[in-house]
Amino acid sequence: MNWKSLKLGYQESLSYMKGRMDGSIHSLKTPWHKFNDAGADGIEWNSTVVIGGRPGCLAGDSKMYIARKGLKGSGRWYSLKDIYYKFNGLKHSDMSFRDRGWNNTITTNTQCYKYDENLTGLNQIKAVYESGIKPVYLVTTATKKTIKTTLDHKFLIDFCDDFKKLKDLSIGDFIVCKAKAKKKNKAEKITHNRVYIIKKMTFYPSAKIKKTDKYIYHRISKARAVYDANLNDLELTEFLSKVNELNNFVFSDMAMEIHHIDQNPLNNNINNLKLLSVKEHHAIHNDRSRLGLNYVQKEKIVSITYVGDEMTYDISMKDPYNNFIANEFVVHNSGKTAIKDQIIREAFKNNTVNFRVLEFQFEMVARVSALREFSATLGRSYKYLCSANGKLTTDDLKKCYDHAKKKIEYPIDIVDEPCTVSQFRETIIKYMMANKKDTEFTKTIITLDHSILLKKDAHESTKMDTIYNLGEVLTDLKKKYPIIFIILSQLNRDVERIDRQENGKYGNYILTSDFFGADALLQHADIQVGINRPGNQNINFYGPDRYIIEDKNVLVLHFLKCRNGDTRMSFFRANFEAMSIIEIQTPPQQEFKKSKNI
Repeated sequence: MNWKSLKLGYQESLSYMKGRMDGSIHSLKTPWHKFNDAGADGIEWNSTVVIGGRPGCLAGDSKMYIARKGLKGSGRWYSLKDIYYKFNGLKHSDMSFRDRGWNNTITTNTQCYKYDENLTGLNQIKAVYESGIKPVYLVTTATKKTIKTTLDHKFLIDFCDDFKKLKDLSIGDFIVCKAKAKKKNKAEKITHNRVYIIKKMTFYPSAKIKKTDKYIYHRISKARAVYDANLNDLELTEFLSKVNELNNFVFSDMAMEIHHIDQNPLNNNINNLKLLSVKEHHAIHNDRSRLGLNYVQKEKIVSITYVGDEMTYDISMKDPYNNFIANEFVVHNSGKTAIKDQIIREAFKNNTVNFRVLEFQFEMVARVSALREFSATLGRSYKYLCSANGKLTTDDLKKCYDHAKKKIEYPIDIVDEPCTVSQFRETIIKYMMANKKDTEFTKTIITLDHSILLKKDAHESTKMDTIYNLGEVLTDLKKKYPIIFIILSQLNRDVERIDRQENGKYGNYILTSDFFGADALLQHADIQVGINRPGNQNINFYGPDRYIIEDKNVLVLHFLKCRNGDTRMSFFRANFEAMSIIEIQTPPQQEFKKSKNI
């Protein structure tokens, strides 16, 4: 361990002050004046910002189908609690001594909803974490499906990847669930028989010859005949009559197969037919039976009942399918990135200093991150950019191309594979050395999209150990390099207490103790921000000051720690479709008079 002279400390401070005075040293400007005021006219380099928001979670007894790639016969059902322990290499009291954690070099997959295919299928689990003891509600549908969840957890409400939190749903609303396989009756068994046409078709190359004692006929599937008739712009009957006489028609490739899109072999409408290779065709049908691909349906909520406080869990899935299926309900996985994304998105516009960005994006692949940026630039929804709600226009696509040409020049790099704290540290050191210019390190913004998504190292027995070690690494690295860390965290169990959702209570406010691993992160943070959406908790009058909350898009940012600025509470408005947040005036307060006893 080395030491420094106090004299050196004074010299560094005076040099910093002079640089700020003459404009040669700048803080990183954010898009919001109130955020900048909380620091020293922005976020200073060599500092750590921790941003925390509410998670949505499920009870541990929720059942999920797990398929482990490379393990024979590994597809089976687990409780969410067991998935958490096995995925993270932990044990709980109900597990036998033979139970052990999963080898995470092998991918762990579970079912999700693939909105672009309108089907369910397998997707990779990126992380599983414990979210604390919270108030839990039992949701029951008309078909008697049930699941226990917190009020903040999101459910799919339509087939275009739209989700709503449970607190915004009511009895009688519809949510999307996995459809159960139907029992086959006689009529349904008949639909598996394909229809064939038998007649004389002399010049039909793919028709099979059928011989009797007196005649020669040809046999072709009706689906193939309909497809080939369409290729020649003819109705089926006209095509079949002419193919016996003329040899000038175009035919589909005999090495390829006709696929019925709706899986009904009797539906030979041309819009239901698709020409596929044998491999493609077999892959579709094998996926449906072997990998659990299936359909979804809307189901009516018949009851929402508070059942008590329970330990809850959540999962992060690989993009672009940010959802998973538990107890046959399609629910959204964890994610809170709007503020971090906007800081990065606008950093290059608002700052003249040269810097790089390294993003640890364990929840979001680069493609999805870019789509969110296009969404913010155009002010259009993510689904619109995916042509899920109407087709993307050529003009808007060109605007995205133009934006990409400008932004591709920005030095932004992404790490999208979960890592341990040690690997996190090693990657950053390697990155800083790789981008060193002469004797100077390049200023770098480093983001981590969720502190809980860091994998547990071999010497760490609990996730809290991981958070403590992360804090130590953040402080060590920001002392050595010109870095700004932006770390996303989650709020813990206490913030969900029922009494904290009542109008006009001090408990409405986010506190430092509400952060997961509060002690571990607080001492290492230079700025700590808690995000709240009072409208989501049906709070109309926020805190003892009774600020009037007009709608659910009002955000309250609680600056709980500002090492070089002032703690404060500031108000913003979110436009989640456009992925943007703007500053607003502090709302008026409700006139509230206490009654006097006479």
